[in-house]
Amino acid sequence: MASTEEPVRIAHFSDIHYTLPPSLNWQDWESKYTAGCANYYLGGRRRHFADAGARIQSLLTDVDLQSVDHAICSGDITQMARTSEFEGVAQLFGDRRLRPDRFTVIPGNHDRYTPRSVTEDRFARWFGALASPLGIYPYLKWIANKRIALILLDVSRATGIGDSSGLCGAHQLRVLATILGSQELASACTILVLHYGFFRANGEPDRPRHGLRDYRELLSVVRARRGLVNLVLHGHLHQEFVLDSHNPVIVCAGSATDLSVRGGWNLLRLWPERGRLVVEHREWSVSSASYVPGAVRLLDLRR
Repeated sequence: MASTEEPVRIAHFSDIHYTLPPSLNWQDWESKYTAGCANYYLGGRRRHFADAGARIQSLLTDVDLQSVDHAICSGDITQMARTSEFEGVAQLFGDRRLRPDRFTVIPGNHDRYTPRSVTEDRFARWFGALASPLGIYPYLKWIANKRIALILLDVSRATGIGDSSGLCGAHQLRVLATILGSQELASACTILVLHYGFFRANGEPDRPRHGLRDYRELLSVVRARRGLVNLVLHGHLHQEFVLDSHNPVIVCAGSATDLSVRGGWNLLRLWPERGRLVVEHREWSVSSASYVPGAVRLLDLRR
């Protein structure tokens, strides 16, 4: 077993959006897909995620080079949840999809973009083994020789045009409260992982049609057992940020591949027993076509 003096090294990335040009196949043309095509051609997605596959490959290589104990992707691995997109990003992950002990991937709203993608359960087909194996959420997953407990939530769903909000739902809230009340978590370092966050970078709630609809209820469950959830990891918002004055500490990884922002991923060095966390943001460098060290933050998770 690893020494408690050694940090657990965790990679956290999100919103990689493996993107292909929209299909002309009539079977793909649902109302939400039409909106996605408009966003691709008129909303900037074609530029922002041009050649995203190459950056995803560089990202996964960089994660491997950092010798992390575990890697977490908090959703939006595709752009419009098309079968061809899942096939493409699955090929980039390769054998990593067979290593739930080393990788965790949860769905984002773009992975549940259309009703058909949900009906066919495309995310589970390609990445279910790295999420909840039976598709049941919340899902408790122990990593790093049981030094850290991950609680995975699925708050993503197919929505109508103009709505990209998420929902935790009453069932997940009840189960989460039960999990947080279990004795096995009493002395654990616990990380909550979901696609949507509670707040934007300025500490204000996201707008209803873009954020988590029942964030207040979820935050209430989390805060009911003060200090038990040590850290929240999420994506959805493409600019990375840290809210270290909140309870618990919140880290948004942003998008690892969006060229319109300071894209990158977070290398976390966590001392669970001390409640000490160092977050290094590894940014995409256009000039070197690789991820390079960026800002470093030191955080105290014990509140």
